[in-house]
Amino acid sequence: MWQLVLEKFDIGLEDEKGREKNLKERIKFIMESLDKKYRNYRARLKNTYYDTVGTDEDRLKVENMPPNVDENDWKWLVEYFGSTKFKAISKRNADNRSYQDAGHTAGTKSFAQKAEDMFNRDKVVLSMLDLYEETHSKSDKAPITEVAKETM
Repeated sequence: MWQLVLEKFDIGLEDEKGREKNLKERIKFIMESLDKKYRNYRARLKNTYYDTVGTDEDRLKVENMPPNVDENDWKWLVEYFGSTKFKAISKRNADNRSYQDAGHTAGTKSFAQKAEDMFNRDKVVLSMLDLYEETHSKSDKAPITEVAKETM
């Protein structure tokens, strides 16, 4: 996979003097990014093509396969999504998500980026409570959950 990245992209592994710069950090960042994108892609395939069809036999029919996915790859994914291992991981993750009692409204933006945006907007140093209120309130400033309301 790393070789494909090097063939397709100029990621600037050398500085103007030909020295490698931060090679390990760059490789780690890029591979982690690719891993996340692959997991998100599999999740989209599962939600769109696996969960909407009743049986594995039906899922493997050509008309129910995702476009641009090799037949053998789709067969592997169907088997993986139906495996005991995958179901156990999914259940564990769902259980863990159920413990989260106060979601946020920041979307994909990190809290650090949100805080910087708020600072640029208001020109005031924020408290942690300011950030919490901003990221746990609706657009009308009402808290998104009872837990968020109690925390504020």
